Amino acid sequence: MNKENKLPSQVNNLLLGLNEEQLKELNYKVVERLKLIHRAKSVMSMAKFNLLDRVYFIHSGEKKISTVIILNPRSVTVRLDNGHEWRIAPEFLTKI
Repeated sequence: MNKENKLPSQVNNLLLGLNEEQLKELNYKVVERLKLIHRAKSVMSMAKFNLLDRVYFIHSGEKKISTVIILNPRSVTVRLDNGHEWRIAPEFLTKI
């Protein structure tokens, strides 16, 4: 972790004073917050695409060109020019 992302000393000191139950509750809240951030990022990534967009992704070092056919809640289904379909996280796709 780089210096800019370190916890402030006040937070670190507060953590040292928490008991096991309080730490478990804090962990639950942190995990829920991280899930929310991840969902927001996914929605932002998904908003870049529309049906029938031409996109590409890299698989095993090979550029795969495809067409968006379904926008799923957490992934994009694309059809390659050879007819194969893939479900891919939107952050791995680039519009052509």
